Amino acid sequence: MPANTHPGQKTTSQAHIAPGTAGTHTHLMRRTAAQARLHLSVRQLLAQLAGIGETVLIHPSTGGRPKARRMTTELTGDQHELYEIFDLAKWAPRS
Repeated sequence: MPANTHPGQKTTSQAHIAPGTAGTHTHLMRRTAAQARLHLSVRQLLAQLAGIGETVLIHPSTGGRPKARRMTTELTGDQHELYEIFDLAKWAPRS
């Protein structure tokens, strides 16, 4: 368990969804993807979304603090489609 957390507490890497609504949300997301002609099961949808990550590159500085550059990891075809369908760019790191 990460430092400064309590049992059952969500960490920053986990999404918070009220109990009992996760299934509803994922089925709505699957339906939204299907309407955009991307037909995935809920399990496939979640696996593809879980594969979208962030990379942080640390560049040394000539003076002062190092520079950090955040970027989305390379996306597969389905991940790219999901990225567009759910407009994940608004949540993506800015480089």
